[in-house]
Amino acid sequence: MAESSDGSSVQLAVWQHAKSRPQADNSGDLTGEKRYRTPVRDYRNLIAWQRAHALALEVYRLTVSFPASERLGMSSQLRRAAASIGAHKAEGCGRASRPDLNRFLSIASGSASELQNHLELSRDLGYLPDDAPDEVSRKAHEVKRLLYGPVSSQTNIE
Repeated sequence: MAESSDGSSVQLAVWQHAKSRPQADNSGDLTGEKRYRTPVRDYRNLIAWQRAHALALEVYRLTVSFPASERLGMSSQLRRAAASIGAHKAEGCGRASRPDLNRFLSIASGSASELQNHLELSRDLGYLPDDAPDEVSRKAHEVKRLLYGPVSSQTNIE
């Protein structure tokens, strides 16, 4: 249990620690990697996913004004990169092993970097106002930080 800023007690959803892991289940696993039965983690409760989702919505709004010739080009690339950050976070949370989760967090982080690159290119091509990429890029950096931050900072305390 932890206390939120208003003093109320809330329960934090945390990853299971190594010493409290349940029995390994390797049945049907041809890779030999140990998989642990863990409670399903609802990615929607994670601050990193919430911020990634908000970032994707912002990118979609920004790209509405792009030229029609960029609908299948830069606009599409920005949207895909932004949407994949939260999607990979969600997919990683649904995986049964820590290595799988880490792999999807790494992919999500790469998508955030790709988004930052495309934002700068879009600004340089004149598709975005000068200050827009900096603000959105700052938010993408924050999401990357949250992806790998302490588990307790990834839980939305309500």
